[in-house]
Amino acid sequence: MSYSAKVKEELARIISKDKECQKAELSAILHTNGSLRLEGNSNFSLYVNIENPALARKVVKLLESLFKLKARILTKKNQLTKKHAFLIIVDSEPRLYQALNEIGILNDELKIEYGIVGRIKRRENRMAAFVRGAFLASGFIGNPRKKQYTLEIYFDNKRLSTDVMEILKKFALSPKAIEKKDKTVIYIKASEKIIEFLIRVGAHRTLFEFQDAKIVKSIKNKVNRVVNCETANLKKTVQAAQKQIEVINYIENNYGLHALSTALEDVAVARLKYPEYNIKELGEIFDPVLSKSAINHRLRRLNKFLKAQIN
Repeated sequence: MSYSAKVKEELARIISKDKECQKAELSAILHTNGSLRLEGNSNFSLYVNIENPALARKVVKLLESLFKLKARILTKKNQLTKKHAFLIIVDSEPRLYQALNEIGILNDELKIEYGIVGRIKRRENRMAAFVRGAFLASGFIGNPRKKQYTLEIYFDNKRLSTDVMEILKKFALSPKAIEKKDKTVIYIKASEKIIEFLIRVGAHRTLFEFQDAKIVKSIKNKVNRVVNCETANLKKTVQAAQKQIEVINYIENNYGLHALSTALEDVAVARLKYPEYNIKELGEIFDPVLSKSAINHRLRRLNKFLKAQIN
C-alpha cells in the first residue's frame, strides 16, 4: 500500500464527534466527487464516485446517521488498473434536498452552491474537516522517503479551489496552485507544512511514519555531505601532495637532496615516503611532532629553494 493510501485509510476511519464537522467533511467529498442527475419532473438523485472502500463506507454511514438517507452501492472494476471503484447512489426524495442544503451543496433556492458556505468558514474545526474531506476525495501525498516532498489536491471547480486555498493560507500552510489541463491543483512542497497539514486533518498515525522518514532522510543527507566533503578534502590533499612530490623529485634529480638543509631534507624524504599523508599526518611522524604550520613552512621553503636554483 502506498503512503498516500495509508493516509487516506486512516482519515477515512475518522468520524468527528461534532455533527457540523461531519457535514463539512461530507460537503467536501460531495463537492469533489459527487454529481446530481435529473430523473424527470425536476427531481434529481445523488451519485458519488469513490475509489477507496473505507471512504465509500464513510460516506454511506454519514448519509445514514446525519440524514437517514439510504444509499445503494454499485461496484465496478477498472480494466486497466484492476482496482475496484464504488458508485454511491441516493435516489430522489425530500430528505435528500434538505441534506444537500444543510451541507452546502444546494442553496435555499435549491440551486448548486459552488463554493464553501459561510457556516463552515466560521469555525476552524469545520474548515479542517472540509480540508480532510477534500483530500480524501481527490488528494495525493508523495512517499516521504523519496527525494521530494509533495502534497496535492485536485479540483474541477475553480471557486471551490479558491476557497480551499484561503483555508490553507489561514492555517499558514503556504499552499500554491497551478492549472493542469481542466483542473486546478493546490500543492504543498515544504515537509514541515505537510506535517502541519497531517496534524490539522488528524492523520496522527501516518504522521509518525512521515516524521521517521524525514529523520532518516536528513541523516542520510548529512552523511552524504560529510562523505562529499571528505572526498573533496582528500582530493585536495592528493593534488597538493602530487605537486610537492614533483618539486622534490626535480630537486633530487637535478641537485640532490643533500643540497638541502637537514630540516628540508627530512621533510622531503618524509613526503616521498608517505605521499598519501595529509599535512597533519606528515608532521606526526617526526620526533618531536611537527605542527601543520611547521610542515607547511618547510614545504614552501622547498619551492623557494627550487626557484632560487632555477633563477
